[in-house]
Amino acid sequence: MRRIVADGHTLCNHGMRHEDMSAWPPERIAADLREAGDAIRAAAPYARIRYFRAPYGAWGQTPAVAASLGMQPLGWRLAVADWETPGTDELVRRLLDGITPGAVVLLHDGGRDRSQTVDAVDRVVPALRAQRWRFTVTYQWALATDRYVPPCGGTVPVLSA
Repeated sequence: MRRIVADGHTLCNHGMRHEDMSAWPPERIAADLREAGDAIRAAAPYARIRYFRAPYGAWGQTPAVAASLGMQPLGWRLAVADWETPGTDELVRRLLDGITPGAVVLLHDGGRDRSQTVDAVDRVVPALRAQRWRFTVTYQWALATDRYVPPCGGTVPVLSA
């Protein structure tokens, strides 16, 4: 985790146990987010934790609680279900068919073999750049535009044509 931070990447709080928090009371949400934040800080003491993303996009009261803890809720506009491992060609199709200007795209990079996701991104990024799309890291886009990144409906990258 220290290397991720040292390389300039942003860490986000995703909760401690990847559970659906949408029906949880605010006190339980806050305890879980604090526990996850403490674990992140133990591994990377100087990391800023700017964002919270609700597991499964199940928000409930989590946006208000996350905001009270200094985190901005972060949603996505396009989830291509890469956790299903449908094959690289299918992921490429889902990405190219689903990307729109301003899209926040949810992709996964851990937990198991993510080679299909990596291979799809390796194919899609050059294709989109050739079409003059720009890629922006979410927090840079949010700061530059002073925009709230809406929970599920509106992680990185944000795209513009």
